Amino acid sequence: MSQMRHLGEREKYQIKIQSKGELIFRSMEGESSSIFNRDWWYGRIMEWSMKNEHFKTQMFRFVDVLPYLHSGSDVARHLKEYFAASEGEELPSIFNVGLGMGSLAPSLLANAVRKNVTQMAKMFITGETPKEALPVLKKARKNNLCFTVDLLGEATLSEKEAHEYQGRYLELISWLSKDSADWTSNPHIDQDAMGDLPKVNISVKMTALYSQVSSKAWDHSIEIVKERLRPIFHMAREHGVFVNIDMEQYDHKDLTLKIFKDLLMEPDFKNYPFWGIVIQAYLRDSLHDVQELVNFANTRGVPFTIRLVKGAYWDFETILARQRNWNSPVYLNKKESDWNYENCLQILLENYPSIQWRLPPTTCGLLRPEWSWQRNLGSIKKPLRYKCFTAWLTQ
Repeated sequence: MSQMRHLGEREKYQIKIQSKGELIFRSMEGESSSIFNRDWWYGRIMEWSMKNEHFKTQMFRFVDVLPYLHSGSDVARHLKEYFAASEGEELPSIFNVGLGMGSLAPSLLANAVRKNVTQMAKMFITGETPKEALPVLKKARKNNLCFTVDLLGEATLSEKEAHEYQGRYLELISWLSKDSADWTSNPHIDQDAMGDLPKVNISVKMTALYSQVSSKAWDHSIEIVKERLRPIFHMAREHGVFVNIDMEQYDHKDLTLKIFKDLLMEPDFKNYPFWGIVIQAYLRDSLHDVQELVNFANTRGVPFTIRLVKGAYWDFETILARQRNWNSPVYLNKKESDWNYENCLQILLENYPSIQWRLPPTTCGLLRPEWSWQRNLGSIKKPLRYKCFTAWLTQ
């Protein structure tokens, strides 16, 4: 099968895709539009962040500095400094409203912005302990949202910190699996076409478990990380928990894939289906990696899951490649990245149920292949679930 699809193969889907998109946007026109409305505010910010890299960077910087702004005038001034459009740049209408309001009533603006930013953060940063996270996770389930829980913190710099991370992952599995025993089953998120799914889903960063992980120390890094992942895998299998291995910067990609494959072929884990790994479609290697994982799934004989995302380290990868005079490992053009995403997804669809897949709930554009290709293939009798958000626990 050719890796790249010809444009003609997609044209027959374009009318369906456009029709779906127009339907969604028409349904959004009835929303109440107000800077004081949390859901509207959050939706507009997230929408703009997804399509404008510079705005997303500025948004993260603004969120970082917001706790240190103590007056309305400070908030208004920083809004202008961070978000005032340069010549030729479009600015989201919410900030045009906000900047104007800041000049007239800075304290009113400050209170609205501070409240909404805090609430937005709480949607993802759920607490410092598993116990604190439980109310947020239960609320998400009531809204037909599944979750994956990750540990938020600085880079692991010592072996002491690495062992602490391992302990926290084990604590996380223990707490959530114990509490989930009393959760009401929700067929919208607790089942797919293959049957029942784990109610608890966690994401693990490989680099959190070993402070000296390096592709230059290939064999040693693999053995140490596998040794530290095994207790997590054993507990997850024992309690019926889904474990997702996060993909981090490009330098660790091949190491991560190797560790994932090695562990899934070990006798204790080979027959358990609830393992997953992230593939970042902005990487030029990702289409090849998806095909290799499909081949691996067929060899293993038990399905696992690929969570297909666009990627989160674009700035880091491009800057590092430029500094070292390397070819960029990521696509530099968004259209190329989108095209590759669709190619990756189509491979996954064509190889279902040998391999499972999940999508993040980001933009309508990410879902467009699912709507048309899934129906066209006809082999998927029950829709697969993609409404899953990442819940973070702080250090």
